[in-house]
Amino acid sequence: MKPVNMKILYFVHQFFPHHFTGGTERYTLEIAKAVAKAGHDVQIVTYQYSDKAQKLRKGIYDFQYESLPVREIYFSPPFLPRRLKTEYRNYSLVPYLKRTIEGFEPDVAHVMHCLNFSGYLLKFLSAEWIPTVVTLTDYWFLCPRIQLLTPNGEICSGPSTMGDCLKCAFRRLNLYPIIEKTPDFFFDWIAKTINYDRIAFMKSALESANIVIAPTRFSKEIFKRNGFSTENFLVSAYGIDTSWRINKKSTYPSEKIRIGYIGALVRQKGVHILIDALRGVESENLELLIYGRTHDKIYYDYLVKLAAEDRRIKFLGTFHIEKMGEVLSEMDALCVPSVWNDYPLVIYSSFAMKVPVIASDIASLKEIVISDANGLVFERGNIGHLRRILKSVSEEPSILAALSRNIKKVKTIEENADELIRIYESLTDSAK
Repeated sequence: MKPVNMKILYFVHQFFPHHFTGGTERYTLEIAKAVAKAGHDVQIVTYQYSDKAQKLRKGIYDFQYESLPVREIYFSPPFLPRRLKTEYRNYSLVPYLKRTIEGFEPDVAHVMHCLNFSGYLLKFLSAEWIPTVVTLTDYWFLCPRIQLLTPNGEICSGPSTMGDCLKCAFRRLNLYPIIEKTPDFFFDWIAKTINYDRIAFMKSALESANIVIAPTRFSKEIFKRNGFSTENFLVSAYGIDTSWRINKKSTYPSEKIRIGYIGALVRQKGVHILIDALRGVESENLELLIYGRTHDKIYYDYLVKLAAEDRRIKFLGTFHIEKMGEVLSEMDALCVPSVWNDYPLVIYSSFAMKVPVIASDIASLKEIVISDANGLVFERGNIGHLRRILKSVSEEPSILAALSRNIKKVKTIEENADELIRIYESLTDSAK
């Protein structure tokens, strides 16, 4: 007999109210709320780095966020060289994890991201005989820099040697002066000397989960190509909260063709590519609406300088999720110019408002944005190609209107939660 009520433990590397920028945090929040609304008990567990400002806090801190119970584990990161290995196998958190498990007694654990917890979290849950689901939101299991980008910004197909990965790990720790002057063979030697076994450990960790949910076929395939077992993988798109959706007031063609960007203002998102492309189109009926925040002032200043007082380009800051419908209703197309294999949830939000998407032709995006169906695609990083697309839609706005009519219904967060609940139930049934 299936349980009437289940207890679900959600793990995520960072969470509100300290972190507002990531889609992973938002997705975790919305899924947990929907599962709780369906009558199940949920608990969110997250990690918070201690620092000098927090007087190197350690321990467990419980609070509520939007009526959901949240547990923060505070812990100070180890110093180098230990941090190179604890990034993927951290045993220090076991006492806090045990207290959490014993206090909540979960039926299922759902790991949205275990960065900060490390890959050892999955091995711990397996050892505790807790059925575990993992949702992939990036490539952290494959890449210490998370995004599978080489140091020069090219797309990486996956780890070649542990020395290469170690070099990227040093980059993630912001040790640029050291790595730029160090020959590659030295990193191979260090990796061998300290037994830097990240990939082998991550393969074992991910295989210990009962089910791994990949948002795209590409995501599953790249793990398979890199030697991960994908027998426990399930390909399923994210659902989104659509409670903010409104009846779109704008009609095509608009007085101006309004191209929008919503997301973090960071280099890997390719905002500079979009600004540069639009500036090269001499059309007064184009407008660029940029929403987002940045933690990189140097990059933001570069974007502002690149815009060069072009009155068609507007930096509009951030907005609350409840305003998503209003913001999208003022756009004729959303642009996603990412240079890495991104999974931005904002694409589904755009489709929920019947706003077509112009996206770079990276593999993960091409599964979602279908050229000449629900959007348009341009060659990754190719400013000229994107410029030609912007010029064509400015001259012929009916292109966007036709694409808008082709957009299919998106998966809602409630539908996604129902899918997950069925998965949880199947795991608890088989665990009996």
